Amino acid sequence: MVSIIVSGHGQFSLGLLDAFEIIFGKDADVRAIPFFKGEGLPQM
Repeated sequence: MVSIIVSGHGQFSLGLLDAFEIIFGKDADVRAIPFFKGEGLPQM
């Protein structure tokens, strides 16, 4: 079993997942995790 996590800034990962699903169909082992401005580790 192979799992794939797609991540990126803003809507990039969600768009990439949409394209993947259009080409290959839905796959429960593929997830998109978007990161939006202000999320992440605090700046020091």
